[in-house]
Amino acid sequence: MKRKVVLLAVLAVIGTCAFGFAAACGGGDDNSSNAGDSSSSSAELTTPSKIKDIEAREVDLFGEDLLRAEREVEYVLTDYVKDVNSSGVAYELESVSEGVEVGKVKNNKFTVTVSTVGEKSFTLKVSQNGNEIFKLEGKIDVVDNSKYNVQNGGFETGDLSGWTVSENSGYVIAENLVYFDYLDPVPTVNLDGDYYLDGYGVFNMLSIGIPMALNYSITAIGTMILQGAVNIFGSSVVAAFTAASKVANLSTQTMPTLGTAMATYCGQNLGAGKHDRIFRGMKDAFYLCFFAAGAAALLCCLAGPTMVGWFIHNPSEQTLHAAMQYLHIASIFMLPLAWIFVYRNGLQGLDRGLVPMLSGVLELFSRYAVILIATKPFGYVGVCSADAAAWLTTGILLIVTYMIWKHRVKKQLNAENATMNCIK
Repeated sequence: MKRKVVLLAVLAVIGTCAFGFAAACGGGDDNSSNAGDSSSSSAELTTPSKIKDIEAREVDLFGEDLLRAEREVEYVLTDYVKDVNSSGVAYELESVSEGVEVGKVKNNKFTVTVSTVGEKSFTLKVSQNGNEIFKLEGKIDVVDNSKYNVQNGGFETGDLSGWTVSENSGYVIAENLVYFDYLDPVPTVNLDGDYYLDGYGVFNMLSIGIPMALNYSITAIGTMILQGAVNIFGSSVVAAFTAASKVANLSTQTMPTLGTAMATYCGQNLGAGKHDRIFRGMKDAFYLCFFAAGAAALLCCLAGPTMVGWFIHNPSEQTLHAAMQYLHIASIFMLPLAWIFVYRNGLQGLDRGLVPMLSGVLELFSRYAVILIATKPFGYVGVCSADAAAWLTTGILLIVTYMIWKHRVKKQLNAENATMNCIK
């Protein structure tokens, strides 16, 4: 009997423990489920809040485009509303003014289109689950600056309607004309529609073009001096030197082409403010000079005798020897010649026309100095060395000038970047 009682008691304890364990496990699942429901409920109840009001903007309806009938103004929703994608949130745009067309909120952006001049306003209503939370008011000041555009399409044809010609001055002044505020200097002459004679721009172009023209003139003067020095050696040597000069010019045609390309390249990137592209481009052009010089030298040395025959019919041995003397000396200094074309044109494109012009003077002086010094002791070989000396001195000057400009620009850019970092 006692054993049965003890056995029943043990079974009762085991049953109680098992029930308690099952209850505990079931309770844990319920708590977890409740916690998940609570978390889910919390996420659903996240309410958007206003970050800031929509700032007022000014829009020029026409500007320089007189045919434009409307303009679109885009806004980013996340700039003004926090938690924009909360559950149950809706956005509604309402127009308050005439001439305003509001779009729909899409990808956290919305667009407002204006079509008339004046102060415009619109409202962005934010609601959640049908209940309005807050509103954002936006304002757009639509202006018309087309009155600043000068319109008289017949000016160049002689139609001066609306214009007053000032006697003995050459100026033409329009009645009731408001000039462009952003132009400096303000245009006052030769106006035609949106066009006018920009004296400052013309001066800038002449400041680049005149030094380039003077360079060619100075080079031509140096060539004439060199030709005069050759004349004393007789007609056969003169013919040989003339033919050799033409062969050298044909062999180096890649160099002026490269120089012209670098002038345009540097000018365009300088105007765009892309100095890094200028640095890379000039570096690449420097290495291209080696290929251009090498190709020209090989052509002069290997094909020189054949090419001389293009200009002199059946040249004598003496004539061919004199021609090849010049080509061999010139071939050694083809690299400085390539530098001249690249860096002279590059500096002119960078609006540094003074040194390229002075380099032409240095080139002329170098030729003349070598002719005076070397002609008597070395004869024809000394005269042939005049071009080589001019190329070497001028090429070095132009490279040094460019490196100085590059160093100054990099120093200035680094200072500007440091200033911007301090401001940030």
